[in-house]
Amino acid sequence: MIFLIFFYFLLFTSTTSYKYLVISPIYSFSHVKFMSNLADTLADAGHNVTVLQPQLLEALRAKKVIRNENVRIIDVEHNEAGKRFYENRPKSTVTKYWTENQAASFGAAKQFAETMTRDLEHMCVNLFTNTNLHTLLTSQNYDVAIAEPFDPCGLYLADYLKIPSIIIAMASARIDPVQWSFGQPSALNFIPGPGSRYGKASGIWDRVNNVWMFLTRSQMFQKVYENVLEIVRRETGLGKIRNLDEIIIDSPFLFFNSNPYLDFPFPSITKCVQIGGFSMNISTWKPDRSLDFILNKRAKNVFISFGSVIRSADMPISYKKGLARVISTFPDVTFLWKYEEEPDEFLKNLENVHFDKWFPQTSLLVDSRVKLFITHGGLGSVNEVAYTGKPAIVVPLFFDQPMNGEMLSRHGGSEIFSKFDLGDAEKLEILIRKMLEDPSYAENSARLAELLKNQPIDPVQKLVSHAEFAAKFKKLPELEPYSKNLSFLEFYFLDVISMAILALVLITNNLASAETETEFEFEFNDEICSADECNFNKTWTSEQKCAYIKCNPDACEGGGYLQWSEYVKCEYKVGVRVILIILAIIYLFCLFVIMTVVADDFFSPSITGIVSHLRMSESIAGVTFLAFGNGAPDVFGSIASILTTPTPKADLALGDLFGGGIFVTTVVLSAIILTKSFKIAIIPTIRDILFYLVTLAFILFCFLKYDRVHVWMPATFLGIYACYVASVILLSVYRKRRKQAKNLREDQEKIRNSGSVEVAKLKAADLLNFMVDFSHIVNIFQKHRERKNTCFINEAFHEEDNDEGQEAEFGFAHGHVYTSHDQLAPDVISTKKSMNHFRDVFEHLKSWPSREEFREMTWFGKIVAVIKVIPVFFFKLTIPSNEMSWCKPMFLIYCFTSIQFALFAIQIINTRPGGGPGLWLYGLGVSALLAALAIIFTPLNREQRWYKEVYSYLGFLMSIAWIYVTSNEIIGVITMIGVVTGLSQELLGLTILAWSNCIGDVVADIAVVKQGFPKMAMAAAIGGPLFNLLIGFGLPFTIAAAQGKEIELLINPVYRLLMLFLGISLVTTLVALFIQRFRVTWPHAVVLIFIFVTFIVFIVLAEFHVLEWK
Repeated sequence: MIFLIFFYFLLFTSTTSYKYLVISPIYSFSHVKFMSNLADTLADAGHNVTVLQPQLLEALRAKKVIRNENVRIIDVEHNEAGKRFYENRPKSTVTKYWTENQAASFGAAKQFAETMTRDLEHMCVNLFTNTNLHTLLTSQNYDVAIAEPFDPCGLYLADYLKIPSIIIAMASARIDPVQWSFGQPSALNFIPGPGSRYGKASGIWDRVNNVWMFLTRSQMFQKVYENVLEIVRRETGLGKIRNLDEIIIDSPFLFFNSNPYLDFPFPSITKCVQIGGFSMNISTWKPDRSLDFILNKRAKNVFISFGSVIRSADMPISYKKGLARVISTFPDVTFLWKYEEEPDEFLKNLENVHFDKWFPQTSLLVDSRVKLFITHGGLGSVNEVAYTGKPAIVVPLFFDQPMNGEMLSRHGGSEIFSKFDLGDAEKLEILIRKMLEDPSYAENSARLAELLKNQPIDPVQKLVSHAEFAAKFKKLPELEPYSKNLSFLEFYFLDVISMAILALVLITNNLASAETETEFEFEFNDEICSADECNFNKTWTSEQKCAYIKCNPDACEGGGYLQWSEYVKCEYKVGVRVILIILAIIYLFCLFVIMTVVADDFFSPSITGIVSHLRMSESIAGVTFLAFGNGAPDVFGSIASILTTPTPKADLALGDLFGGGIFVTTVVLSAIILTKSFKIAIIPTIRDILFYLVTLAFILFCFLKYDRVHVWMPATFLGIYACYVASVILLSVYRKRRKQAKNLREDQEKIRNSGSVEVAKLKAADLLNFMVDFSHIVNIFQKHRERKNTCFINEAFHEEDNDEGQEAEFGFAHGHVYTSHDQLAPDVISTKKSMNHFRDVFEHLKSWPSREEFREMTWFGKIVAVIKVIPVFFFKLTIPSNEMSWCKPMFLIYCFTSIQFALFAIQIINTRPGGGPGLWLYGLGVSALLAALAIIFTPLNREQRWYKEVYSYLGFLMSIAWIYVTSNEIIGVITMIGVVTGLSQELLGLTILAWSNCIGDVVADIAVVKQGFPKMAMAAAIGGPLFNLLIGFGLPFTIAAAQGKEIELLINPVYRLLMLFLGISLVTTLVALFIQRFRVTWPHAVVLIFIFVTFIVFIVLAEFHVLEWK
């Protein structure tokens, strides 16, 4: 009868065996153990399982944890490059986690990502270049691959080999960024993240910390995934490997090491499967009788173990002494302490403690004689504690251990104890005594163990059934939630809540102001309506302030088309006013994006085309046109402040120029130095600093001696700039001649030594071509274009061992690093021969990135890309680009749009000369004439020989028009902010305007340093603001003075501080260079940062009249 029942059981039980490939790199033991247990479980269920083990860390080789003999193991050895790397790999130290708090910062996340990338790089490349391995794995026809996102290489390989189903598995309880890609909600408000320290309830700061840690973790893992994918694509040439998000979306399930009866309850989706506890085969765990002689000495025993990653032997001596004092207060308790080295002398004196380098942890946990476990809170230990029902004190050390400890303690059988209190013997003694004497801890722990023992669905069954389901159906698009397509704002209803709040504010204000009379008329005398500055009388009503702004547009507005000060101050409903200010700030951000795009994508290419056409030497081009291209936003911001209104906003312009100078020469220069210590190019660097100090001294002289700007003052700035250009050219010529002479001597020496009668004819061009070609260093910012080193003007320098360095002429324009002999002309783009002219026009006007480009952008890049779509369309509609192919229909369009926009930009489009029609009509006439000539004399499909040169000059002019009109609008918004807040124009100029213009320099200069050009970045940080000051002050102020405009020079406290701290930063750098023997090191950077922080403090004190100058 029993045989018959067994027969029917076999008959009706599925006997289908699937083939699984489990990819488990030998990198971290806890991850290896998790993946190995997973493979064993599937093999125990009768499936064909292969474990692919790429070797990373040699030390883990001996720890073989796969027990099922039917599991096939494929070891992938290092290639030669990988072998050398891992043999010399610096041993990471985790000892610091005993004394350091786990900081969640983007810097730490970046450092972790870089370390992970270095560790995985060789293994990943080896996996993808091992064609024999590919052949072997492909021939097996696996149904399912299982890999961890902790190491993305396995997932990339499985997808590349086209294994039909890929299951994501995680050894941790959760990794929020991965679950977010699945569409799994990250309930940050009530589920602690891996590093969070709250359990049952969270306060506001707990949730803030949770969100912050979620962002840093996302940044960390995203960086690893992107870096590894980029390396694999670059080294193997396999450009079609999908990114991890695409692989995750196609995955049928996510297995993660969490148990629903142990972990925090949280909302989940069907694709996310909790398999925590599947390896807890507690029935096989038995007490170790070899330990009876220890455990039987006393009635109670306490086991202490802090895991295998962070050693007890490495804890600070104060912690050890604290634990020793605690142990000595429990003479009736035996302590078993996992201690990896010979104990310290003071520990050996303890009679009731037994030290060993290893204890059978599971055997001790199931032993009833052990009453308490003191653990670090690793997920494996937490699961074992929960399943054995053992009370525990959790001392979290790092990563996910704080969350694991809170997860366990919420069940009432354990407590959290801070590692920083281990030296507090009294505090720890009280807790241990409480847990040993209070029976509720043991009762709650036993209840948790019973819950896990009797859970309705066994984790093993859950794992196997879902794995089989995935093997049968491969992909499960039916389970994909729509939430994966929602942004953060949409997912948490922030957009709906914002609209509701906005509606409530509007309704409230309308009700509150329904009876408010707003129509008043005020009359001001001529003196009030001709104010030089927008200053209100404190006794005026809102209506009077509005009337004052209307009669003083020159002082209260920025000179643009939108009158923001009037819009805001003449709106009497507070809610509407707040909305207008928010819209203005958003508009200001968009204007900065527009300015960046025009300068980078249109202005700079036009300049390089002009330089090429004029055949200018790179020395002259570097300090004239290319410098103008890089500093265009700053220079035109100054021009807009001075020339757009009858009342020049000199305070705003000078605040921008001085504030930008301080920011770049302190913050940006500090970032460069902290990125890499290097030896400077002596002569050029000292030259730039001295010119900057001379310029600063001259403007200080003007402030002290005169009360208004005279035309000779800014003209002197232009003269200083001419001297600066001359010094650059003379130095360049001197170096070239010296190099030529050196090369000639070397060649003659070679000829004499060779004894050859044939003398090679040396071309002059060959003698001049002495610099190293760095033309491969291009397009540093590939994700999305940002502002490229706005403040760079003159030559930079390649690393050399000599004192002065090998000087070369560099330009950093349009996203490229140009050397002295790189071609500055725009790349030639093949001519389109298509007869589909509408499609040709469409391609020229296309302003959005491709789907692939958009997908690979960062979240900030995507925001900028969306903002850019409409502006770029209008740029392409009005600015001829020398980078595009010839298109006759586009040329005809430019004939009309360029002229009309130029008139619009300089605000004369509606001007009626002599009372006749507006200038727009005259412009149409000129456009029609040009279009007629183009129709008659230019062919349709043949590229014109001259068009690139013409487009370069036209593009230059039209880019200036766009930069000019954008600068006017920026000044308008900033002026409104000053009117509303009462902040001075100097403060607004040196903060909002200056920092926004130069914040991109931090990113750009650091990128240049990492590319191996630290001297270039150094030159940019000093020479860039020097050019901006010389031209930004010299050009517009000369024009304004020549026009007869009155510009006051009043040396107020803000100006004093600006010039003082700018001078201090320059002198500090100059002195530090001599002290450090022309090297820049981190103490120099620290001093500069201190100078900047001190400057900000003094500026704030001066602005609010706390600091007064006598």
